[in-house]
Amino acid sequence: MTALDDIYQEKLLAYAGDIARNGRLGDPDASATVVSRSCGSEVTVDLKMRDAVITDFGQKVEACALGSASASIFARVVIGKTLAEIHQCACSHA
Repeated sequence: MTALDDIYQEKLLAYAGDIARNGRLGDPDASATVVSRSCGSEVTVDLKMRDAVITDFGQKVEACALGSASASIFARVVIGKTLAEIHQCACSHA
């Protein structure tokens, strides 16, 4: 492993071990659950919105380190975004 690999691994595990906004919302405006067909990872997200802007976000994550880290990073940036912004970002990286 190179030094860059070590740094990447360390950051990935740090995010995976400290999932942001981990926990379901009590009265969400919307919820969805997805399950990975390849590995069985499962993520449930809850949203609260006002005027098409995400005002609160919660999630339940049962995933591998990569899935947990991804969920954690997403949760750190989602508040204040519109669904259109989230969709545009997701589609441009697909």
